[in-house]
Amino acid sequence: MPWSEVPALLAGALAAMMARGKANLGDKTVLDTLNAAIQAVEGMDDPAKMLAAATAAVDATLERMRGEPAKIGRARIFADRSVGLDDPGQVAFREILRGLATPA
Repeated sequence: MPWSEVPALLAGALAAMMARGKANLGDKTVLDTLNAAIQAVEGMDDPAKMLAAATAAVDATLERMRGEPAKIGRARIFADRSVGLDDPGQVAFREILRGLATPA
């Protein structure tokens, strides 16, 4: 698969996850980091540059969302107490990107 197809593949995953989980962008979920990665790599086809751009976008999203309350999922019961904490799904996605960037 050409790397230039990665954004469309990720966009399909994003749409499916939104439909199944009933979450929206801004709810402080993995969807926010996935969307940031999609936007960061749109139009790119170099794997190393794509990983770097996606990782930077995900890190920025984690930083931005840290100040927001969780709005959906199990974390929503903590609402304001989730402010200042990272969403586990967002962190997991960041770790997936780090794993992809690590030589085998």
